[in-house]
Amino acid sequence: MKNNKILIVFALLFVVSANVLACEIKFNVEGDSKKAYSVGDELVVEVEVIFTHGHCHVSLDDTKFNYQGIEVLGATKWNKVSEMKYTRKIKIKITEDNKNKSLLSATRSCHKEGGYGSIEIKRE
Repeated sequence: MKNNKILIVFALLFVVSANVLACEIKFNVEGDSKKAYSVGDELVVEVEVIFTHGHCHVSLDDTKFNYQGIEVLGATKWNKVSEMKYTRKIKIKITEDNKNKSLLSATRSCHKEGGYGSIEIKRE
């Protein structure tokens, strides 16, 4: 019984610390989104970074973006929505590659493990 209580305490600490350790990075297609896009389609994706671990000392400009099957046409600067939430819009064009999907991802690295998020855009 005593071992079960200790296990429960450690499990709760793990769940609480998991939320404290990383930024949340979310992606959302602006406007009318489709189930699949064609090569040449242009769309705007909003990126949202939420600091779940308090104020971050890593600049938002240090967020690393990776693209697969996508050409970036432009991007806005980071917009402060609240003390813990920032957004940015990226205009992209779907390009052809050897896979049947396009991928946009973002990574933040810091001493609190940073964060990662991605959006997969299916192609026709």
